[in-house]
Amino acid sequence: MLYHVRMEEDAHVGARLCIPKPVASQCDAREGSALENVSRGDQDVLRKKSYDLTDMLAQVTPDNLHAEWDTGQVRGRESW
Repeated sequence: MLYHVRMEEDAHVGARLCIPKPVASQCDAREGSALENVSRGDQDVLRKKSYDLTDMLAQVTPDNLHAEWDTGQVRGRESW
């Protein structure tokens, strides 16, 4: 299957890889999905980015942790 690269005018984007719909559907990729490029010798493999909660929580530090915020009065049967 052929893939086409389209160069963008925006310097921040660089190039876009257009993936055929059947391939995108097969890996459940939608607009905005994160895809990983994995090099295996002379092949490049695109796969949907997977996230691990433990790894993500390990990146939380006091510097990037936001303070709590007021969400207003209790509504319904919420308990705080």
